[in-house]
Amino acid sequence: MTGPARSLFLPLALAVIFAMLTSYFLSRTLVPTLVRYLLTAEHAHAHRPSRHGMFSRFRHGFEQGFERLRLTYVAALERVLAFPRATLGLFGAFVALSLSLYPLLGQDFFPTVDAGLIRFHARTAPGTRIEETERLHAQVAGLVRQLIPPREIENVINNIGVTLSPINLSMGGPSMVSGAGGEVLISLAPGHRPTADHVRVLRRELGHAFPEATFFFLAPDIATQVLNFGLSAPIDVQLSGPPGNSKRNLELAREIEQKIRQIPGAVDVHLHQVLGAPQYRVDVDRVAASRSGLTERDIASDLLISLSSSGQTAPNFWLDPLKGIQYSVAVRRHNTA
Repeated sequence: MTGPARSLFLPLALAVIFAMLTSYFLSRTLVPTLVRYLLTAEHAHAHRPSRHGMFSRFRHGFEQGFERLRLTYVAALERVLAFPRATLGLFGAFVALSLSLYPLLGQDFFPTVDAGLIRFHARTAPGTRIEETERLHAQVAGLVRQLIPPREIENVINNIGVTLSPINLSMGGPSMVSGAGGEVLISLAPGHRPTADHVRVLRRELGHAFPEATFFFLAPDIATQVLNFGLSAPIDVQLSGPPGNSKRNLELAREIEQKIRQIPGAVDVHLHQVLGAPQYRVDVDRVAASRSGLTERDIASDLLISLSSSGQTAPNFWLDPLKGIQYSVAVRRHNTA
């Protein structure tokens, strides 16, 4: 039983006990008194039921059926009480069989929903070009089709990188933070095996096949996403510190990650932030640059075009006259040396 469920158990138990005691008290005091005063005149009429009306015939038939059921129950109870030892033995066996189901009891407020969907994130080394990320996801998709029978797969969709549109970025998943990662959404066909079995196999085999990548499974259905409050995992640990202490914060985060991995049942433990991406540090000799007619702005613009394309310095758009959709046109320099 989880923490919130345990905290609610005692008040609910007290409320049930109070309701039972109140019902018992009323059934032994107020109800008989009211019956004595309000239904005195009905006693004689009850022994002469009228069968002329539809409701009267229904009531009469219901009472006869209930009386037969009561007599049958009394007869069965008398037979059972005639063999007390056998009755106690059967009752004990039934209790033991019920207790054997205890390991199968769940611990969630809501049962697991098998929506036939699998969603997981695949992240390679920080700073990886999106072309390499696409190659990784192609290999991952191929392994998925090997591990899951083709007749059980309906669709496999790969969503790679971060979109440039702020609308799509706000509506996307929180795990999409760089071009080095992407999400894989698998739709299973009707009649598939339990989704949890496929997830268990994928979690084991993907880590062995691609040890350089990080894989963690996300909530594919709307019910689990709402329970996670939009986060990538049901348990989210956040570590904050002063900006100048980022290196020590990362060390502490990795220590916490290793300790959480040792907890039984913890899976897909990962750091949400993508850290350690390759960086360029360019020192400009302003005197030598000025002699060549270059400014700090010129050098920064050339670096942006080489690393991030001209979309950062000179945005240019092309409007498709047929579809009415605008596309960004960017130029990027490649060093072939």
